[in-house]
Amino acid sequence: MSVPRLLASLACAALAVCASGWKAYQKNGIALHWVDRTLHYRLDAGGFKNGEMSNDAFALAATSSFATWQHAHCPASGTETGVGFVFDGWQSDAKAGLDCLDPPACTKLLPNGNHVIVVQKASEWSHGAGVIALTTVGADQDAQIGDADIELNDAAYIYTNSDLPPATIVDVSNTLTHEIGHFIGLDHSAVAGATMAPNAPPGELGKRTLATDDLDGLCAIYPPPNAPPAPGPTCASARAAPDSPVALVALVLMGLCGLAWSLLRIDQG
Repeated sequence: MSVPRLLASLACAALAVCASGWKAYQKNGIALHWVDRTLHYRLDAGGFKNGEMSNDAFALAATSSFATWQHAHCPASGTETGVGFVFDGWQSDAKAGLDCLDPPACTKLLPNGNHVIVVQKASEWSHGAGVIALTTVGADQDAQIGDADIELNDAAYIYTNSDLPPATIVDVSNTLTHEIGHFIGLDHSAVAGATMAPNAPPGELGKRTLATDDLDGLCAIYPPPNAPPAPGPTCASARAAPDSPVALVALVLMGLCGLAWSLLRIDQG
């Protein structure tokens, strides 16, 4: 695996490593988070190459993956967090990154500019051939997320949507459920078997279902309405990237510094 490579200053950001295994990026002790818990997204109208998956199947898989996080119940309270997702339809030619209303200052973002993008051409995938998928998150100095985009590497991998492991290559629901964890602010977990674990062996379906560690992270960042915040785990200010033969997500873009919305790139591959 590669050594973490910083492409922007990390002086004002700390990566939290939590005793339970789940991880979150923090700014001034605050985990990256969405303030409005109703999050909208659009899917890539171009779909998957060579008809390997219909757009109807793509939409069904995406809806199911988002619903997995939306309807998760917190272990302590037995209730949902109130984080919800709304499918806003299809969009062509969407690009990952900040959707600024006032470039180049980028102090305002286009509302609901979140996408799931399918990259069909190797020439358009710049994140490494061994990267199955990638999530880009934009946040401000208060750790509030304002934009998130998921990219699927359809140029190098064959995506499938089967419930049978022998018929599975790279399962789109397995991949998206993991990526949505990044979408809402979670980083990789050190717990084997967690949805946010960084490995994705061929044929894997297990990340479709959240583990207790994933629920702990979700509910710590987004406590259920009217529930007291869960006790915060003990966290350090650095972490060792996991050594994984197959990188599910090797790149996460975070913007933490300055007054404007910005991006920070960390290569975890």
